[in-house]
Amino acid sequence: MLRLSLSLILAGTLWLGSLGSAQAGDSRVRVIENVGAMPVAATWFKQRLIYGQTAKDQLMIWDRTQSNILWSQSACQPVAVIPTKDSHFLVACQQNAALRVINGYGQVIESFENETQDNGLVDIKALAQNFSLTGIQAMVQDSRGGTYLALAGAADRNAAQARRGQIFYLSPSRKILTPVASQLDGPVALALSADGKNLYVGEHLSRQIRIFDVFETKLSNGRVFKKISDIFTASSDATEEPAPSALAFNSKGQLYIGLWGEGKILVTNPEAKLLGSIGFSQPYITSFTFGPNERTLYATTVDSPEPGSAGKLLEIRL
Repeated sequence: MLRLSLSLILAGTLWLGSLGSAQAGDSRVRVIENVGAMPVAATWFKQRLIYGQTAKDQLMIWDRTQSNILWSQSACQPVAVIPTKDSHFLVACQQNAALRVINGYGQVIESFENETQDNGLVDIKALAQNFSLTGIQAMVQDSRGGTYLALAGAADRNAAQARRGQIFYLSPSRKILTPVASQLDGPVALALSADGKNLYVGEHLSRQIRIFDVFETKLSNGRVFKKISDIFTASSDATEEPAPSALAFNSKGQLYIGLWGEGKILVTNPEAKLLGSIGFSQPYITSFTFGPNERTLYATTVDSPEPGSAGKLLEIRL
């Protein structure tokens, strides 16, 4: 997920707490589009909303009026996208375990497929033996312009991938990829703290958030920040034990946590004390991002965890 921000004051906290029960009739919440192909990777960029449709192998761009195809590639399943320092987009393809850099016209200008390549996006000679991008799930950019990537070890979320997850760091030049953490339980979400001193990792399989200290680009002192069950008690409507699916910090250091299986975005203080939540009609949050001036939240949700599930693109005015 991207390092983006959203202001939260006391009145906003009270509103967030009530939104879950009032979403259907709240004029501040609206469905932008019904999306039939697993919407993911919502990203705000220059007055436009970028998001992926994994089941259609498409990257979409919404211009406040309608969505159009920005880029499409067979067997990609775009699962994460971030703007780069040079105003392009770094796209993570889940199905074919690849990275792409595309420009604003949807043209691929750099690519990296797998461990057999020795050209394009990454200098493979710098990588560890047996490296693979299989199971790439999330990305977040730091202030240097480099990118942390979360790899679960497989595209699907199952217990066989326990302790197989990894974090890699892609240099700002996009030429060096370095392993920085391993033995994670299905990492699917990333967020950097507002000061950039900590990296937070949402682990799907263990239903928890892990935290690392960041020094320059290196990670150390990995430890459990909080179990989701220690922050939030699942309701009787939960379709499964809630797991983190998306993370982001606001400029005040408050953490937003998208839940998979409960249909909520939790808001906590830096110590993980629950401040409020936003409720949605669909049980699976796949991504969220914040719009201009920290006044709008955009989220993607789906009906089911099955590949290709129908979903929604939502706008919440704060």
